Amino acid sequence: MRKYTIQEKIAHLEARAASGLKMADYATLHNINFSSFRCWPYQVKKALSAKSIHSIQEAPVHATDVVEDEITNSASKSKHPSNRNLSR
Repeated sequence: MRKYTIQEKIAHLEARAASGLKMADYATLHNINFSSFRCWPYQVKKALSAKSIHSIQEAPVHATDVVEDEITNSASKSKHPSNRNLSR
């Protein structure tokens, strides 16, 4: 299984957003494991908050906007633990 850098993840997330494809379709088209791909917005957000944006040399300034959009879009459709109503 291939490891992607934060810069590569950001580039793919931006390209996916620009393409208008669903995450699953984009992942299939680019031979990326969908289970991994759907976690990338969270991983990128965590990496960007842990490091200064200046320490990630190739990251576009607007990368956080794309990541926020990806998190919002995928969270509303996924069964991510943060979406579950824990009170029963």
